[in-house]
Amino acid sequence: MDIPFSVRPGSHERQLKTRYRNPLFPADRQNVSLIDLADAQATDEVELQQFQREFSDTLRQAAGMGPHVGSEVILGLKEKCDELYEKACGLSGDLAAEKQSLEQFLDVLMTAVIAGANGDDHAMDELAQESTARKLHFRLLQAPVVCDLLRPDTPVAREELIPTLLSQSSEDLQLALELFDQQQRHELYQQASGQIQILEQSDTPLPADIPGKMELFLKTPA
Repeated sequence: MDIPFSVRPGSHERQLKTRYRNPLFPADRQNVSLIDLADAQATDEVELQQFQREFSDTLRQAAGMGPHVGSEVILGLKEKCDELYEKACGLSGDLAAEKQSLEQFLDVLMTAVIAGANGDDHAMDELAQESTARKLHFRLLQAPVVCDLLRPDTPVAREELIPTLLSQSSEDLQLALELFDQQQRHELYQQASGQIQILEQSDTPLPADIPGKMELFLKTPA
């Protein structure tokens, strides 16, 4: 029986979809029932609704800002927008419009913060570094697996990390690996090599792109 997964699943359904009939996972983890799917979709829907409430509340707060709003309010909104953008990248459905709005509002907030720095060179340097870091972070978030791994309550169990990473496209795997330093990548490579060897010894058919993905673990982080 085929499982009717969503086209744009949320975090919990996404991990089920990754595991389903995937030879990189243990046999018992490849099984996904309709009940599993319904539970995951329900959890993802709750998270989506929570995001939508927080997004609307943030927009209302922004609309109510006066011309002399305090810096602590601006910084609080900036932090909230960063948080919401990260959430939006991992949720179900198409949230492109919401993400675009958050990016635009962050630009407005950063302009206000820069104006408040009032020529302070040290503060300006810190703001430039923050802006660069945000752009890098947002780039990584374009890979849904990055969003899943960054969650404190990640649906990717420790023992499922290697098969989950190897199940990504090469592009998304490269982005996900940027979360790890060189030593961690080496350790992941060793673990992946061991798991692949076991699968090969059991004559498990593996995707043809596995060797190329394994090489990505050994690339020096940027």
